[in-house]
This record gives sequence, C-alpha cells and structure tokens, in this order.
Amino acid sequence: MNIERHIVHLLLKTLSISKDDYREKVVPIRPLSFDRVNEGKAPASDALLFTLPLEIIGQILETLPRSSLSSLALVCRDCRQLARSRQFASIELNYSDHSVALIKKLLAEANIRVGNQGVANGISQSLGVCIRRITVATDPDLVAARHDIHLDDPAHALAPALALNDRTTAKRMAKATKYFFDDYLPKLQLLWGSSIVLPNLESLDWRDNIALPRSFFERLPLTPIQHLRLSCVKVEEEFEVGLPQSSRGWPLRTLYLEVAPSFNRAFDVGLPRTSFMCASILRLCASTLESLTWRTLPLYEDHHSFATYKMESAPHFPRLRSLKLPNAGFSDYSMLDSLLEGDVREMEVDPGHDSLSSEFFEIRGTMRALTTLVWDGRIKPDQSLKFLQANSQLSKLSLQWEASATLLETQLLPLLTKSFQQLTSLSLKWESDTISGSALEAVGSLQSLQQLHLSAGCQHGWRHSWFIDHELMRSRLRNLTSLKRIAFSRDVYANGVELFDPQRYYEDRMHSDIWHWGNDDEWENWHRTRMLGQAQIYATEMPELEWLYFGQLRMEVSRGLGSHGDITCVSTLSDERDGCWTYLREMFGFKGT
Repeated sequence: MNIERHIVHLLLKTLSISKDDYREKVVPIRPLSFDRVNEGKAPASDALLFTLPLEIIGQILETLPRSSLSSLALVCRDCRQLARSRQFASIELNYSDHSVALIKKLLAEANIRVGNQGVANGISQSLGVCIRRITVATDPDLVAARHDIHLDDPAHALAPALALNDRTTAKRMAKATKYFFDDYLPKLQLLWGSSIVLPNLESLDWRDNIALPRSFFERLPLTPIQHLRLSCVKVEEEFEVGLPQSSRGWPLRTLYLEVAPSFNRAFDVGLPRTSFMCASILRLCASTLESLTWRTLPLYEDHHSFATYKMESAPHFPRLRSLKLPNAGFSDYSMLDSLLEGDVREMEVDPGHDSLSSEFFEIRGTMRALTTLVWDGRIKPDQSLKFLQANSQLSKLSLQWEASATLLETQLLPLLTKSFQQLTSLSLKWESDTISGSALEAVGSLQSLQQLHLSAGCQHGWRHSWFIDHELMRSRLRNLTSLKRIAFSRDVYANGVELFDPQRYYEDRMHSDIWHWGNDDEWENWHRTRMLGQAQIYATEMPELEWLYFGQLRMEVSRGLGSHGDITCVSTLSDERDGCWTYLREMFGFKGT
C-alpha cells in the first residue's frame, strides 16, 4: 500500500495551539472584460448596457453587490456571461457537490471544443474562459460526509491491523481513496492540462497535502499559469520537468514551492530526491520569475544545486525582486549565486542555516537593491554579522526567532545605532524573559523607526514568560518621534491570583476579582479595559502613534480637535484576542508569494 496516496491525508485538519485568525483582506481578482469572456463575439443583446465602452461595463459590474449577480444572469445570455465573468473569476475546488459539478461541466466544455478542432463555435458561451484563479483546498468535513467516514482519529486508519468493528470504515476509506486518486484527481489534472478548457487561467493555488504524480507537474508548464503555489505536496519519483524545444519557456511570475519526497515503502533505495525537479522548474521560469518562496521540510532536506545540471551555465533571474529561502539546503554556491545576482529587494533567508550558507553570506557583501531582510533562523551567540554590516542601506530588518541578549545587546544593537540610518522597521525577540533598560534605550535611539515589534521569553505554545513593563517601555521609547506602529507579542501580565500560574494568564483567564470558573466574558472585558488604559498613555506620550498591538489585541488611535483641545482616543479593532502571528510576520517582514 502506498500510504501517501491515501484518503486519510485529506481527513486530517490543521491544528493550531493559539488563535491566528487575523489576516489582511484578500483582494478579489478582477473579472476579465466582456469581449474576452465572450471570446471576441459581438453581444447579441440590444440592451443599452452593451452599447457602453467595455471599461464602463466593467466598472458597473464590479460595483454591483455580489448577491445581485444571479439576478443579472437571468436577464439574457450576454448578461449571464457578464455575471459569470465575476462569479467565476476565482473558484475554490473543495470537494463539495458544487465543485464536482463544476469540474464535470468544464470537462464537458473541453470535449465540445476538441470535437470542433479546438474552435469555440461548438459552444455558445463558455464558463471556462471566465476563470482566472483556481484554489484546490479539499475540505476534510466534505470528504468525511461524501464517503460517510467518521473517525475520532483519522491517523489510526494507517495502522496495519484494524479492529473488527472498524472493517466497515476501512472499506469505505479504501473506496474513497480509489475514487479520489483514480477519478477525481485525474479530472483535476485535465482542467489545466490544456489551454482549451481554461484559456485565461493565471493562478493555481494547490493546498492539498498529498502525493502528486509526475504527469501533474509535466502538464503545468504547458498552461498559461503565471502564479503557482504548491503547498506541502509530495513527489513519488525523481524526474525533471521539461518543455518542447519550440517553447520559449514557462512564463511564471510568482512561485511558492514546497515539495517533499513521498514516503512509500515501495522505495527500497531511499526517498526520491526533489532536487532535480525543483532545479528544472526554476530553470524553465528563470527569465520571468519576480517572486519566489522555496520551502523544504527539515525531515526530508535535499541539497540543491544547478551545478549538477547538463547545461552550459546556471540560469539568470533578471526580474527576481522578492525571495524567500527560509530553510532550503544547498550543496554548492550555484543556486545562491544565481538567485541573488540580480536586484533582489526583499529577502528572507537563514544565513546561518549550515556551514555552506554561513560561508556564502560571510563573503556575499553588499546587495545594493536590498531594502528588506528577514533573518529566518536561530542566530547563534557567535554568529557573524558581516552580511548585515555590509547592507546598512536596509529599511526593514526582522529577526523571526529569538536571539541571546548577548548577541542583541553587544553586537546587533550597537551595529544598528552606528550604521543603519535608513531603518524604518525593526522586529527583535529576546531569548531571556526580560529586555533590559539599556537595550530599550539603544532601540529608542533609532530615530528613523516608523514601526517597531519587540518580544521576549517563550515564543511557542500556551506558556507566556515575558512580564512586560510598559512604564519602562514608554520611558525608553518615547523619543521615537516618527513611530506610527508599535507591537509587543507574547507579553503577559500578573493576575493577582496566587493559586494560578501567572504564565497561564491567557489560558486560565482569572484575576483577583474572579474566584470561580465561567466568567470568560467578564475577564475579557477586564483585560481589554486594562490594555486600552495602557495604550491610551502610549498614544498621549507618542503623538505620531496610529496603531498598537499588545495583550493579544489590535488597537488604533484616533485624534481630533474637541471643544477643550486635542482629543486622543484608542479603540480595539476586533472583539476577540488574536495571536496575530502571521499578520505581524508580514507587517514587519514582507508578504512574498
């Protein structure tokens, strides 16, 4: 049995210890113009709407409430196609009945087109031409409901021996596995296997953590896709992705690449390497790639290289501006040299990932276009900062992991205060449970800062060990006159209850006025009032401040003029607390692919 090609992987839900729900709103993809979704044919309707310029028709369509689109579609055939252009500009295939029906309809359209030598005359108006973005994210609840599988722990389905009363479930899971991998998945591949069915597809976001066959990857370069995201996918064999000799390349603009070898017992010689496939994909899209995020799983780390390729030289990435290499391993300098040779402006790397990375960044020198650096890795106390020293032009610097007070206070902060005159954004985390006043004084001397994120102590799980001193913070940071945003994460406060561990402040939700359980709402109100009081003092003492985050609450500052003078008011931006891990990571780093 190939345990990677099993329905159980689609039944497992992603677990999160802390709440991390807040995200910036995803900007909806704009619909294509009517002439494109109508494939160049003139509108058959004599409605006045279609006498307007295409740009005006598009603006009218985008201002309509989404709930009104179904009514618009009933007016006439042209209005239906116009409504479709927005309704189906972006679709999510989550294994619902709607998703299955949509796939069936799109493949039926493809059959009609192929029957007419690829010409659209055989179909009056196509649904497929309206689609610009596809997200594949199978919903575990929909899988369970469709196949009548209900497990307390889906991982038990992979046990070699099942209990007698689990035989029915085992049969259903086997049937579900066969349907998904032998029927549903091949149909998905057919969707973007040809430009006939989805001629305007620009973006594919694949989020299913399953093993994908070689044919899946080989079809992708033949599509018009410009934005590709492959999250936690597995490969079953070693191979390279190629193109016909007549092709000019794969015009990808953004790529999120997260692949791992498929763990299949059939491989007696070890796990298949992913290095050849990854290198071949990068080679194909090198000339057009603008943003790359490349993640590898630590348990299956490959050592990647362009030098092992049968090519005259390593590819060039002339348009690459945004690069994330949080944990990719390399066997030589060839890939790092190629990826960093151009005008990269935003970069997330771990310069101390291994000895090769340390050596490379030690001698890399200045990257003149670089403005944002996210150091994504644990920094050793003796870590060299030569690469950072050579790039004092940075405007954004973020340390994603906690570092020792010795390194931060004796090496990093003195370097920043001496050389980094253009630094507007800074994020630092201390390993220790406190941040000294002298360290805060050094941070407070960075006059160019416009946003600041500080944290200390335990950075994972429910335990919070940084008892923040807001009075000390304000006394050291109030001279940052340009500061607009300030964030303190993993901060904790005394609750005044001796019987409860203060490091479980957010878990126990107790304070000295509450001595019995069941008062979560009361505690939340008490905590919110407490945080708003502190935020009000910050806003009063720091006149440029617009946004704050601490106590797991996002807060904004409103300023105005009242009858008795200036008014400063602080309010929360949500009713619930949120760890905001992802949001802070992007605010003080960059969003990337």
